[in-house]
Amino acid sequence: MGELIEYAKVSAKGGIELSIGMAISTVISALGTIVVARLLSPEDYGLYTIAMVPATMIGLFRDWGVYSAITRYISFYRAKSQEEKIRPILKAGLGFAMLSGLLSALFTLATSDLIAGFVFKKPEVASLIKISAIWVFSMALFNMGWSTLIGFEKMGQNSVVMILRSLIKSTVSPLLVLLGYGALGAVLGYGISGFLTAIICVFFFMRAYGEIGGGSQDSMRSTLALLLGYGFPLAIGRIVSGFGNQFYRFLMSRSCSPEAIGNYGAATNFLIAMTLLTSPITTALFPAFSKIDGEKEVDNLRKAFRASVKYPSIFVVPAAMGIIVTSRPLVFTLFGEKYSQAPIFLSLVSVGQLFCAIGALSAATLLTSQGKTSEIMKANLISLLIGVPASVFLIPKFGIYGLIATTLLVTFLTVALLDYMIYNIYGFSVDFRSSGRIFLASVLMASVIYLFELLFSELLPLIRILIEGVIGLLAYPVFVLLLKGVSAEDLEKLKVIFSRAGVVGRLIIWFLSEIELLNNWINRR
Repeated sequence: MGELIEYAKVSAKGGIELSIGMAISTVISALGTIVVARLLSPEDYGLYTIAMVPATMIGLFRDWGVYSAITRYISFYRAKSQEEKIRPILKAGLGFAMLSGLLSALFTLATSDLIAGFVFKKPEVASLIKISAIWVFSMALFNMGWSTLIGFEKMGQNSVVMILRSLIKSTVSPLLVLLGYGALGAVLGYGISGFLTAIICVFFFMRAYGEIGGGSQDSMRSTLALLLGYGFPLAIGRIVSGFGNQFYRFLMSRSCSPEAIGNYGAATNFLIAMTLLTSPITTALFPAFSKIDGEKEVDNLRKAFRASVKYPSIFVVPAAMGIIVTSRPLVFTLFGEKYSQAPIFLSLVSVGQLFCAIGALSAATLLTSQGKTSEIMKANLISLLIGVPASVFLIPKFGIYGLIATTLLVTFLTVALLDYMIYNIYGFSVDFRSSGRIFLASVLMASVIYLFELLFSELLPLIRILIEGVIGLLAYPVFVLLLKGVSAEDLEKLKVIFSRAGVVGRLIIWFLSEIELLNNWINRR
């Protein structure tokens, strides 16, 4: 267990370091998005949302897993002290990024009128899709540079790039909207931010390239074949999953009014805050799981997996429950009451975050770390085969509600299949009893908050949010301790895990220490 704790300490430290930049950039992006949403009408915001769908879809077929391969081989060769093999990797990566980005952007331009008129039935969106080609090209270079920095473990530079991209987007897009360009200005600001930060990424890339001495004689062709050979299976899994998500959004674009789409877009922006909890966890778990040989250390893998489900759930599940019951004051405070449908949409989409308690953040990561990528592909394919027919029925008939129902169905099915595969291969599963207790404690906390919301609905939304946040912070620890969802041993382990995580870790440890005191008081009663 000592070895697993050490893995967890390293993962927590790395995850928090990387998430600091993400947190700052996310806050900046959220503020920029809120400003744009308030400046635009719901109809224009809906057109802006629609215009970015093709860019996201085309991005699925642009990278082919090459950037993941770049990170992997840079890390691998550095660990083996074979840095002379890194230069060919960087050359091939840059060449691939420029070619794939250019071809993808040209494809976006060539098909924009067809997509706008035939697919979306909204010809006025064609010009917006054309402008999004800037973003399509830029992201190829951005992702290449980003992956290179990750491989060299230059997390500080990753944070700088994230923050700069958010600053540029959150400044340029609102400015262009204020100048009267409407949805066109919002999309153009998105593209400009991508292009400028892509240039910064290339600068960091070239500096890293210059620090590498020598170089092997491997040809560009053989090196690119190496990268594609590694990345292709990963790409197929992402394409299968991503195609489903974009197909559902295509149906949304054809079946729903711009106003409804704008309300949905406003609602989903709140989930950005949840990524501050979930994304670093997923990122940090992969190397931790990879250190364990699942064939020889099944017991260690079981302990690591169950901990990776339980400990994030302690934080993520109550946060999601809190959003579900405070959706109305949250939306009306930040976006205004003109987004009247957004609160119910926010409550429904937040349900998906509760799947953390059954392994949504760690099941796929565990299988990937153990080389079981074919299992992930199977799960994604099965989910797609069920999700597409369901979406064809649900979305045209029920609109945004049908989209949310489809997304929740597919997400739950995918996680359930991955859990089954883990059990089938390794013989262990999620600790459902522990997850159930955490879930029940979160429900009780949410019930108290909802009761306050009903009794004091006449208060200003901002005041309600602040008071309800305090209620949640006080009520949840009591319920989770009374229900034995968290033990004294769990609290001690969490304090050790966060011991290397700097200032953020010390704040978490302080909060855990207060909960520990409460637990001691409860046990003495």
